[in-house]
Amino acid sequence: MRDVPFFSNTADDSRCVQACFRMVLKYFLPQRSFTWKQLDALTCAELGQGTWWFPGLLAMKKLGIDPIMISPLDYRALKQQGISYLSQIMSSDTAQWYKTNSNLTSVMDKIPELLESGIWHHRGATWDDVNTLLGNGYLVGIEINAKTLNGQKGLSPHMVIIFQRLGTGYRLHDPGLPPVPGRVVSRALLSQAWKFDKKDTSLVAFKKSE
Repeated sequence: MRDVPFFSNTADDSRCVQACFRMVLKYFLPQRSFTWKQLDALTCAELGQGTWWFPGLLAMKKLGIDPIMISPLDYRALKQQGISYLSQIMSSDTAQWYKTNSNLTSVMDKIPELLESGIWHHRGATWDDVNTLLGNGYLVGIEINAKTLNGQKGLSPHMVIIFQRLGTGYRLHDPGLPPVPGRVVSRALLSQAWKFDKKDTSLVAFKKSE
């Protein structure tokens, strides 16, 4: 089992993405430390809003991390059509959540850089992807519904970092809240939480550039 550093979400429950990125950076760049302020800048975070992955991935690439994003969301269409495109690929409730509660509007101008970077792979992510990436030394982040993971009803998009495949599931760092380092989750439950929207199964993966 890899010794992946763990960082909790902040007490206001606003930085699960930043906490996950912090784990990745500390694992691959152990000599460096990043403050919450620096991580907010790196991910283009906005107070009280969910954070889209791709600005942070672009920043991490410049820091010597090799990021991969697999997502069925068509970023070319998103750039051309704007935020209304979300309703074509997500359920109405999920699309509305992202329109209202995320930083997408403010980071749309970074999509052209994403399209040129080679980071994004346009398709749905699978467990085969997760297993292959883990086997190749990557840390894998997935977006899940935290309420499903915790046996609750409702929608709460959330990020966790998977770092070990087990016989019937996976070991992951869940920044919370509540924070659970080294959490063991069955593949069945994690699948339910991951596939919280029928058209949206995405992952990001990280490895130090060679």
